[in-house]
Amino acid sequence: MHPGKSLSYKTSVADTEFAFVVVAVGGMNNDIRQSDLQIATGLMTASTMIPFVSFGASQTPLTAPLISYLAGVDPVTMGYVAGLIPTPVATLGGLLTRIGAFIPLAAAWQSFSDGTLGINSKWAVLPNPASGPGVYPEAVDMKFTSEADQAAPRYSLATWRNILNMPYIQGGLSSLGSPRCVRNTNFFTNSTAQAKFRSGNVTFGSICVRVLRMCAGCRLWRGGFVIR
Repeated sequence: MHPGKSLSYKTSVADTEFAFVVVAVGGMNNDIRQSDLQIATGLMTASTMIPFVSFGASQTPLTAPLISYLAGVDPVTMGYVAGLIPTPVATLGGLLTRIGAFIPLAAAWQSFSDGTLGINSKWAVLPNPASGPGVYPEAVDMKFTSEADQAAPRYSLATWRNILNMPYIQGGLSSLGSPRCVRNTNFFTNSTAQAKFRSGNVTFGSICVRVLRMCAGCRLWRGGFVIR
């Protein structure tokens, strides 16, 4: 039995209920690995993915990444420039990534007057930080609070660790004809993780909703990846 079998396999989006888990991630990455990639500042990030996906007859649980969004934390360019190189590189490597726009600009989340926390991400199709409106379709919007009992959360740290540590299926040019997977960059261990459990709601934008409905309507996806 996979560790995630205790999860509720229901994800509701608008008028559609999906019988599989959708993992949504939002926040700011700022660690020592970014200097190796010549990234001097933090990166805002948001992504959606479906865990517990198998390839063919294999029983190895994998994660199917859907769409990721990246932006820097520079207030002058609103972070768009920092995403110009990582986004096409990641996409060519098999992880569909787009330049994002985030609120807040340079923090993992923001506080609201009602005591909740949240982060909003959009796809920066035509960013216009200089003179006014641009084109920013909604991506992933999160609003949450801390769990009252951190010692007894709804899902254990071990469950989240197993989900986040599943390798990503690559779907780009690098895997054509030879399906591959790559280690999830959110990989963590008991010795370094400092998790704080939250609960709340995630709102998906229209693009994410269309992708999820496409996945729900197909038994076979990405040329043979079967959602169990």
